[in-house]
Amino acid sequence: MNAERDNMRASGDLFAAELAEAGVDVQHHVLPDTRHAFSNRPGLAEIAHTVQLVAEWTRGSEPALPTAAQRDRLDWLP
Repeated sequence: MNAERDNMRASGDLFAAELAEAGVDVQHHVLPDTRHAFSNRPGLAEIAHTVQLVAEWTRGSEPALPTAAQRDRLDWLP
């Protein structure tokens, strides 16, 4: 999720493109007329849309659980 008017947007766009190129299922959203850290500013109308997008993504995601073999080791932890 990128803010349209964020000075760091280009790096977010590039990161999303690199993930997609590597075969990762990516959902990349650029929220119009938003600035960096907009989701930390209560009262902005864009926050409701952001929460909706995150909730939809979460509902459609599989949990990243370790395999049985990984649970027997500690090195699988990020």
